[in-house]
Amino acid sequence: MLLGQYLKPFLPFVSPSLLQCTSSKNLSCQTYQHILAEFPLINETQGRNMVEFFILPFLSRNATDAGCVSSANNSTEWLLKNFGLFAHFVSLKELLSINAQFDPLESLVYLSPVQMVELMVVDLPGLPQKEVIINRVFDHLLVSPVDRGLPDVLQNLLLLPQTTVIHCSSLTLM
Repeated sequence: MLLGQYLKPFLPFVSPSLLQCTSSKNLSCQTYQHILAEFPLINETQGRNMVEFFILPFLSRNATDAGCVSSANNSTEWLLKNFGLFAHFVSLKELLSINAQFDPLESLVYLSPVQMVELMVVDLPGLPQKEVIINRVFDHLLVSPVDRGLPDVLQNLLLLPQTTVIHCSSLTLM
């Protein structure tokens, strides 16, 4: 029987404080990844709680394999193994702080529209120039605009705060 089947009856009672207690246990990366793979995504609140109180604290811990980086061969595998269904609830800045080798351009198909906008607008360490990023993101989106979320990306670009500075060259490319 899968772990997820055992967890489902208890999901309504999973609170941030319970997740914090769980994340402080000495779980191995393999055990953590198994738990994560079995934990279903019920709603946005539960997803955000999982990220804030379980996933980020566990992956940010100072351990021999911080971020569980050694358990994956590439960025996409790392994202799926360590964030799974909850990947959309974490910022790219947080992903890069946990795994400085994470390449969001390699994992575009798994990024949310908000994360794609963050990739194009925010200056993130270790990434190519904005021109390269913007071209890659739009090349990805234009393969199948509706399926890959182009309307949502454009809407999120429009919703950026007025205080967000986007360089003219980036605006021209977009």
